[in-house]
Amino acid sequence: MPNRLNNALTFLLEHLPPQMHLVIATRERPVPAAGPPAGARQLTELRLADLRFSPAEAAEFLGQVMGLNLPAEDIAALEARTEGWIAGLQ
Repeated sequence: MPNRLNNALTFLLEHLPPQMHLVIATRERPVPAAGPPAGARQLTELRLADLRFSPAEAAEFLGQVMGLNLPAEDIAALEARTEGWIAGLQ
């Protein structure tokens, strides 16, 4: 089944009208490892590192948004345990 999905996605990208944008949200990369087909105009990937908060961002979020006054070691422990995901930090 994954091969059928990749074939369908490749076809779609090769025939995508210029005014259309395609957004795919998935836990697995649906396009072949070689990258997008030659007809694809642009591909932007958001990966784990792009979505997680850095330690500094986690500290700023916990302090300014959540209103917590935590010691640096507690912030570091929370950031490490949640892997920087905002849903976990909340």
